[in-house]
Amino acid sequence: RPHAARLTRAFLEDNEIPVMPMVPYSPDLNTIKHVWNELGRRVERRNRTSRASLIRILLEEWNANPQAFIRRLIQSMRSQ
Repeated sequence: RPHAARLTRAFLEDNEIPVMPMVPYSPDLNTIKHVWNELGRRVERRNRTSRASLIRILLEEWNANPQAFIRRLIQSMRSQ
């Protein structure tokens, strides 16, 4: 809400808390979209025959998520 945003901005300014501009809209800070996209591609390649198998595959692929991939995404974020 606009009044909450004004109140929040005022609080941050009064307390000299630095804020990055337009953070919610920055594609650089939305790495989770890339993780979900990669997870979806890996799940698509697997043969799922039921809801139970889909859940099992999702959990397997999530746990097998390469940490190097996630680390690369995080490192690709611009620093302020």
